[in-house]
Amino acid sequence: AELAMASLKFMPNKGAKYIANAISSAVANGGFEANEVIVKSCRVDAAAVLKRFRPRARGSASRIRKPTSH
Repeated sequence: AELAMASLKFMPNKGAKYIANAISSAVANGGFEANEVIVKSCRVDAAAVLKRFRPRARGSASRIRKPTSH
């Protein structure tokens, strides 16, 4: 977990911060030391899609899909 945390610290991606928080939370909740934990995999699944409508010309509307993940 230490190597993963060190790698995530210098990544410019927005999701790197969230993954680092999840790893540190898992280490703290598991009661293990950070150097004993091995990160085998990390996965993000699609969650519910929020459906919205945007007004368009001549009184019509188009659909907006706002996907979420967990």
